[in-house]
Amino acid sequence: MSGANENGMFYLVTVASRGENVPIADHIFNKIKAGDCIEVSFEWLYSADFITMLTSCENVPNGEYYLAWVGRSNNSHPKIKSIKILEG
Repeated sequence: MSGANENGMFYLVTVASRGENVPIADHIFNKIKAGDCIEVSFEWLYSADFITMLTSCENVPNGEYYLAWVGRSNNSHPKIKSIKILEG
């Protein structure tokens, strides 16, 4: 599937609204399930090595967020090598 694209989604979930005794994974799952998050669409690109992709978050309010994503893979290659947040 090298070079194939597939729609994906990543979610920004606010850190501030997490209850004191709520595990992070549960907080993220429940917020995404309830639609109480910011959804940013992107495309996964299957590649033998890796690619660089920039996704604009210009309409995201300032704040602290957990980042979660949805995508599929046949697990033959690393899915995400690194994530860098750029200001600009």
